Amino acid sequence: MGDKIEESWAVYGWFSGAWGIGKIIEDSKNTCYIRYWDKHLPECWDSSWVHKFKTSLEAINYFWENYNEDERYFVSKEKVIEDFIYDFPEERKNLEKKLLSTEK
Repeated sequence: MGDKIEESWAVYGWFSGAWGIGKIIEDSKNTCYIRYWDKHLPECWDSSWVHKFKTSLEAINYFWENYNEDERYFVSKEKVIEDFIYDFPEERKNLEKKLLSTEK
């Protein structure tokens, strides 16, 4: 891997296909490799199908506002956050700090 990744979180998907939040492991102009959950091998995505964010909270907010069409899975923003923490448990403390700082 080369340079530091500036935008390390992604909302990925295509047309009306499966959308999700993932961690960008490697990034270039045309492609990026995204890890869907902790310890998952990264998969390659065409960058045109990826929205990139500096923080996980930005990615969660974007996902909730734009791609929360299947209410069977994400009945609330809290459920999106719960699923995100399940997929990336190491992000729990970072996310808690960001959420607490936005409440002030």
